[in-house]
Amino acid sequence: MKSKASERPRRDYRRMALLLRRDGLRVNLKRVLRVYRAEGLRIWKTRRRRQVSAPRVPRPMASGPNVQWTIDFIADQCTDQYADGRRFRTLSVVDAHTRECLVLEPDTLWPSWKVATALDQTERRRGTACAHHARQRTRVHREGA
Repeated sequence: MKSKASERPRRDYRRMALLLRRDGLRVNLKRVLRVYRAEGLRIWKTRRRRQVSAPRVPRPMASGPNVQWTIDFIADQCTDQYADGRRFRTLSVVDAHTRECLVLEPDTLWPSWKVATALDQTERRRGTACAHHARQRTRVHREGA
């Protein structure tokens, strides 16, 4: 099998079993795989590079306070001696211009209605932002300030 592999180094074990069968040998595919691995004849697959679907457009900078808010979640796990090891996520909303933290609220579950409620409470306190950004995608966009 090593001589066949040296003749054709880019063949996998299935192709090797086919070549051995053509030579008149009765071989089991599982056995060929076991011997193939034992001899170190594995083929390294090359990974394809990701294609960029659309050119990246830089996000415009916030021109003043309350123009753009950035929303993100921070995940962690309770590992204190009194804690039960549950995971929790913290909602954070930051003003992109002043870098002021507007919301920092931990909870174990964050359904969409809770996020919307937290944003509504922040808008009642601070006024409405023009845009909310979550990482690299714009989630909510409102006209006017």
